[in-house]
Amino acid sequence: MKKVSLTAGGGELEPFGNIKYTSRRGLSPSTISFECGEKVEVGGRVEMSYGGKMIFVGRIFTVTEAPDKYTALAYDMMRYLENRDTIELTGRTASEVISIIALSYGFPIGKICGTEYRLGQKCCEMKTLSDIIEASLSLTEAMGGERYVLFDDCGSLSLLPEGSLIWGKTLSRGECASFEVTASIDEDFYDEVMLYIDEDGGRQITLSSNEEAKAKYGLSRYTGKLSRAGAGYMTAGEILGEYSFPKISVKCTVLGDGFLLRGGMSVPTLLEGKVKTLFCERAEHIFSSGGITSKLELSTV
Repeated sequence: MKKVSLTAGGGELEPFGNIKYTSRRGLSPSTISFECGEKVEVGGRVEMSYGGKMIFVGRIFTVTEAPDKYTALAYDMMRYLENRDTIELTGRTASEVISIIALSYGFPIGKICGTEYRLGQKCCEMKTLSDIIEASLSLTEAMGGERYVLFDDCGSLSLLPEGSLIWGKTLSRGECASFEVTASIDEDFYDEVMLYIDEDGGRQITLSSNEEAKAKYGLSRYTGKLSRAGAGYMTAGEILGEYSFPKISVKCTVLGDGFLLRGGMSVPTLLEGKVKTLFCERAEHIFSSGGITSKLELSTV
């Protein structure tokens, strides 16, 4: 059986019971929580590996002391993106913005992919670093760029195209201890898109719709304002192509280490006889003496 190793402050720990490792899609930090008999300190560095491969590096933020026991919660580097700052985005690429933040705050840099598109006029004033990065990545995507994922790769910030972070195994109902599928048009669903631009004293409107979806689900309209700088933003057709279908969500529990993935990765999933690519919104892995239990939350959008 592969071994779980947990160290804090340079010394190996013997945790009581379970170690819980949780990650989410987006710019949220990953966490681990555990109990142990050895004294651990707030601010101490924590490393966790499985089968000799590092899966988490972070810092302890909370320690609760009880008789003969310490309970600790650690975050990875993404936790520090809650700091606020003022950063000019104009003329910079999203990858340059991330590199500037990393150098300013002393974050180790891993692989940062070049995002190519230079951003239009925008300054983020006293925003959280996560909001600033999210704005730069969203603007890049809107201008025709790829969708990217920023994450803490065991102690260094890395930025990779979302399409490159695909789990190498297909998830199916038969591999799960539990498997629940939900279809919804309650959010992130639009079957009509109205985009408009105000210029020269008038307003130009572009209206597109998925008539088949409107007949089946009723009217759900997305309305957005463009500017001249927004000429490269997602078109109405592109929005409809992504959001005019019910959102499919899967909640499942997997036993063993076959799906030891992180939030933000893509997972090929067998649904109704077809393999669909879902995104991991949240992954919780519980390491115990009996093995690993993975609780996954996946979705199409």
